[in-house]
Amino acid sequence: MKYLLAMFLLIPLACHPASASQRNWVKILNYHEVEPEAEIKNKEYLSLDDKKKSTRAIYLAVTPDKFDEQMLFLKESYATPSMEEIADKMDKNEPFKENGVIVSLDGWADCIYKYAFPILKKYSIPATIYVQTGNLKAKGALSWAQIKEMSDAGMTIGSHTINHPHLSRKQKNESPEDYEKRVSRELEASKEEIESHIGKKVQFFAYPYGSFNEDVIRLLKKAGYRNATTVLWDKNFEDTDKFKMRRRPVTNFMKLPDFVKIFRWDAEDSHAEFAD
Repeated sequence: MKYLLAMFLLIPLACHPASASQRNWVKILNYHEVEPEAEIKNKEYLSLDDKKKSTRAIYLAVTPDKFDEQMLFLKESYATPSMEEIADKMDKNEPFKENGVIVSLDGWADCIYKYAFPILKKYSIPATIYVQTGNLKAKGALSWAQIKEMSDAGMTIGSHTINHPHLSRKQKNESPEDYEKRVSRELEASKEEIESHIGKKVQFFAYPYGSFNEDVIRLLKKAGYRNATTVLWDKNFEDTDKFKMRRRPVTNFMKLPDFVKIFRWDAEDSHAEFAD
């Protein structure tokens, strides 16, 4: 019944009159932790801004049950291309063959491997996993063996920097030269470390907090990345700026009908404040 309801919510999309200006699009979903409700509730989080206890990060976690039903809906409703397939199309400025959804996950926690990865394999969805390398020695972190296993199984591994900084922000009294050196290290060293462990080129990047500027984009291109994702929500087309790819955070508050609504032609962003 719930899947019939979900499909009913897509009727406005199907009935919206087509026009010559309409093109096939790709939307990118942004997940973080995928873990059981009990594990989510037992954690305490700190806001990076005010150092007070915050539930902000809890919003970014999704339970395995919700993740499973969302992946099933995507598999039954849309194409689920890899980031490489979409990048190839965009490099050639070729229109997408059909509307599609890319699943992406940011972070370093091993819940990505324990809970999200088996579901992605179950539905043959080639997600992109953006790894923050600086926390991989922490308790509960992904191991390099797990990251390589996911890569070998068809997941795309991208970079999410070393230390997860706001890349567009200069530090106090930091010179332009020191700023560029620091940002370059976040982009290049993370890329090189991941490549050394998975034996493949790292071509894709996700901005921590969605924070970027033209200097960061220039340095990403210099480091050899093909595209980068923001936390601004919209459709992506073949001529979308490759280093300003649109992406939507998914929260645990979403029930399946809420999730389905974000793919409607008139869907608007309402969760950008939860970007991380």
